[in-house]
Amino acid sequence: MYAIGGSSAINYGSSLCTIERLNFNDSNYLNRPTWECIYLTGGFEDQKRSQLGSIAISDDQIMIFGGFLDTDLTNQCYIIDHNTKMIEKMRKKQRPNQRGADAKIYTENINRNAAANIVLDEQLALELANNSDD
Repeated sequence: MYAIGGSSAINYGSSLCTIERLNFNDSNYLNRPTWECIYLTGGFEDQKRSQLGSIAISDDQIMIFGGFLDTDLTNQCYIIDHNTKMIEKMRKKQRPNQRGADAKIYTENINRNAAANIVLDEQLALELANNSDD
């Protein structure tokens, strides 16, 4: 079990850069598991994280994603290898978002139709005004 990042109650709720693991093999004097700090390398080890998601993707690796990096919202993903104690940023491939593209086309069509209706309404108003003069 891991505790990754979080917020500090001591330092005005600032995000933490710590990662801790509950070690069931190393019990304390009460025969309870102990928490140990995991010190990572890889260039991203000091980033302060909170409100993130995580999932074990193998026996050796955990993916962490989203949340906040200090005070900025992020969608970045990282892989932590707890055997090598390395963290690396995932390279993401941006796949086309068809739902977003469909929504954009739908919005453009609505705006185009609305503009056409305004023109028609103005033309109708002019025709009605001209007919009322007769």
